[in-house]
Amino acid sequence: MRNKGFTLLELLVAMALVGLIFAAFLQVFTGTLSQSTLTSARAELLKEGQIAVQVMASRLQEACYLYPSGSVVRMANSGYSTQKPDGSYDWTVGTDPILAMILPPNPESANPDSYRFYAYYPLGRGFYNRNAGASLQLEPDAANDGVWVLMEYRRNLDPTLTPGRLATCATLAQRLTNPDDLQGGTARVLVDYTQPEGGIYRLFTVNPAAATLNLRMQRALQGQNLSVGGGGNGLTVRVFPRNLTVLAP
Repeated sequence: MRNKGFTLLELLVAMALVGLIFAAFLQVFTGTLSQSTLTSARAELLKEGQIAVQVMASRLQEACYLYPSGSVVRMANSGYSTQKPDGSYDWTVGTDPILAMILPPNPESANPDSYRFYAYYPLGRGFYNRNAGASLQLEPDAANDGVWVLMEYRRNLDPTLTPGRLATCATLAQRLTNPDDLQGGTARVLVDYTQPEGGIYRLFTVNPAAATLNLRMQRALQGQNLSVGGGGNGLTVRVFPRNLTVLAP
């Protein structure tokens, strides 16, 4: 009589089948996990981009003056946080990707008599991380050194520089001829992983009465290039500043 049990051959075949099943399961699990990571990363890009657009749109709605195309804006004459890719510090609205504006005083702020200057512009992510101090650096990500970070620059203007009771903020902008008038402000990263301009894509479009924000997000992750942009997702909006024709207080 044959003893009940498995032969060595049967055990080897069973182990091989279990191994194949486990390998297939692992492949499906890894693929699902990878896809989930990419989906979450794309959703995070969209969320961060939408928040950045909301911040810029909020500033625009307050603005009493938009720097028109052709205006040259210099926020510093040294340092990295306001430096153009070509090494200069003169940003030209309409030519360079910059949005600049003046906001009226905020009576609830620590400087209730100061008009406020704001500007938004990009820096290369790798360039930013190579130059920023340790406390300001973003998470290292060599695969994305070529994308942009979008910066926000703000400065409270000299309270003695006032447009006058019967003038608009355009008068104030015309008085800001001293290079020191806009320097000495604070620059910070508004949003990370912004797509560089290319082709017909324009980050900012400014006309005398409105500005269009057209933000696109981009990140290389797990060998794939994630991109979020275009219409219908809250990253492209046109804003009409409500204070442009209002007399300054």
